[in-house]
Amino acid sequence: MSANGKFLNQYLGKDGRTYLSANSGDVELATGVVTELLNFRSPNAVSYMSFEIFLPSALMAAGDKVTIKWYQDAQTVQKYDYLYTTTGGVEGSMPIVMNKVIEASTPVIVEIKYDAAGGSVPATTGCCNMSGRVY
Repeated sequence: MSANGKFLNQYLGKDGRTYLSANSGDVELATGVVTELLNFRSPNAVSYMSFEIFLPSALMAAGDKVTIKWYQDAQTVQKYDYLYTTTGGVEGSMPIVMNKVIEASTPVIVEIKYDAAGGSVPATTGCCNMSGRVY
């Protein structure tokens, strides 16, 4: 029951608890430009959310860098940098996964910045999926 878009979708499960989902859809990435993947407000209760960020690893080259910024209440909470070390490979795992506990009624923004290494073929798209539960 989720739809493409940057915003939060909510629906009730069989146990009466609220399930959450969001999907950015394919988002164009340009070298050196900060791009918003998701932007929503959490429900009126504490939520446990898992974010998966997908990047086209086949198009990444050694030296390319991806920076992910996480905002809550318009303040930077965390920043992650991922450096590609070989063409088609990355340190860590794909997708990039972040698990978060979000307070009630909190604005959440996930941004990405792609910086291509000199002479590399730039990534063209990225996307972010979020799923979680309210407790």
